[in-house]
Amino acid sequence: FPSAFDFGLECQVPPSGFNLGFLLQVLSSVELWMQNRILENLLDRVSVTGKL
Repeated sequence: FPSAFDFGLECQVPPSGFNLGFLLQVLSSVELWMQNRILENLLDRVSVTGKL
């Protein structure tokens, strides 16, 4: 994911709909990835302790 942000920073081009859409896609994918990681950690805790 950091590579994606570096790619966005390196591309110093005028703002356009395509670039904005790409940025939103990257941010949404990062958010989904973080949510999945949090859910995985919670599920691991539940499976180990048997309770939240």
